[in-house]
Amino acid sequence: MEVEGLERPMPLNAEQLFWLVERGYVEMPALSRDEIRDKNKSDGLARLLTIGQTLWFIASSVTRVGQGLSITTLELTTVSFIIVLFGTSYCWLHKPSDVLRPVIIKCNSTISIIRNEAGYHDPEDYTTTPLDFINREDYVMDMIWKYYVGILYKMRIPLFSRPIKARPYDRNCNTDFLKTELDFELFAGVFIFAFSATTMCAWNFYFPTPVERLLWRCASAFTLIFGVVGGLYMWLWHLVLLDKHKAKQLPTSEASSMVSDQPKGAHNGVKSLFMKVRNLSTYEEPTSRLPLGVLAPVTAFCVLYCLSRAYILIEDVVSLRSLPASVYATVEWSQYIPHF
Repeated sequence: MEVEGLERPMPLNAEQLFWLVERGYVEMPALSRDEIRDKNKSDGLARLLTIGQTLWFIASSVTRVGQGLSITTLELTTVSFIIVLFGTSYCWLHKPSDVLRPVIIKCNSTISIIRNEAGYHDPEDYTTTPLDFINREDYVMDMIWKYYVGILYKMRIPLFSRPIKARPYDRNCNTDFLKTELDFELFAGVFIFAFSATTMCAWNFYFPTPVERLLWRCASAFTLIFGVVGGLYMWLWHLVLLDKHKAKQLPTSEASSMVSDQPKGAHNGVKSLFMKVRNLSTYEEPTSRLPLGVLAPVTAFCVLYCLSRAYILIEDVVSLRSLPASVYATVEWSQYIPHF
């Protein structure tokens, strides 16, 4: 959006656009469905072929089990990722891909007037853009995701996206974990549970050594626990505990003055370091400060989960050195063809 008071256009999300249109600051963009679809660079045929190949793989794996043939842990892990693929393919069915040119919206007011009328008089009191007050609701999953992405940024490993250094932001951050409604969370929960539980199907698979089987059982069991218990714990924090935590917090200015008035020492140095560890955002915005009740257990769970997933992926390859003979047998599809 181009607005007087900013040197360059700033990005808008759906909530901000709705808020501006509702109050008459901008006009609703005259975009047709075809114009939106035209920005999609993905090939529908390629998507269809991908889904067809994955469905064939699922059918082949299920048929092998039905005929008493063994499958490898690598094939089972592939099935778990296919389950996630089905969920993301459905959610991204109408999502444009590789959009290169944005739609520029003209604002008929200034950014200072917009903020003043909304009750925000400090022109520099924002984190991403001057309109981030419109949707400044804390979401635990978003806070956690950005925290770990921030760790990667500190390590100079932009694994998921490159960091945004412009202020205000010159693009929407693709690491935002958007809040969803309950029905969509339940929809996602089904796929999370299925993905987490798939490796449990190899509980009695053949493994080259008993130690490898024991480690697989531990890793797959913890993967399931992480998906179920971790999801419920995050849900509890989002619905109940986060509001209670925020109610106990002091205002930022008051907390800062209390810290500055205290005598410096080892205790305060440790406390200051501890507070900084809880907030790794670029501008140390207060909304990114993670509660200890989230940071400590989630970090421990995530470390164990990464170790479990790493073992599963390594074992998928290592176990190929010794396989049962039935793995090499092919499916007899002729059994399912009617004979007259």
